[in-house]
Amino acid sequence: MAYDFALDSDGGDLVISKGKFGFTQTVREVLRQRMYITFRTFKGEWFLNTNFGAYDKELFLNKGVTKEVLDSYFISIINNFPEVQSLRSFDATYDVASRVYSMTFAVVADGTTGVYKIDLTPPGVEVAYPDPSGIFDVDNQCDFPDIDQTNAYYEYLNITLATDKRWL
Repeated sequence: MAYDFALDSDGGDLVISKGKFGFTQTVREVLRQRMYITFRTFKGEWFLNTNFGAYDKELFLNKGVTKEVLDSYFISIINNFPEVQSLRSFDATYDVASRVYSMTFAVVADGTTGVYKIDLTPPGVEVAYPDPSGIFDVDNQCDFPDIDQTNAYYEYLNITLATDKRWL
């Protein structure tokens, strides 16, 4: 099984506990993260792979797109995740006026069924971000127990891995 850095439940930040990165532990965690990242990425947004991402602006902003077209598009994306063994159920709604597409689906991964709910909103729609007050102290300083270890992680991620040709 492939492991990855763990993301928090909102999917936006790396999990760091006591100065150490968290890692995914199960196939379902890996799948949840991959789906979250894929469905939240605009197609063409990542310069290293312009085919990556599920939110295709040309498809969503097309006036003639139907719910059935979007359903088949997302079902094919879901089935292409290597961890997905089968798609058990799929239900979706599409608000044509706001172009908000919501889907709930159940997949079998690693022999167990997981249910996922994903809402896709078009560009320009306000999204509520999590409150950082539980992470930062009053002075808005990040509370890491060991600044040297934090700097070492930063150097490893942004310098060592970024210059290692095998990583790219």
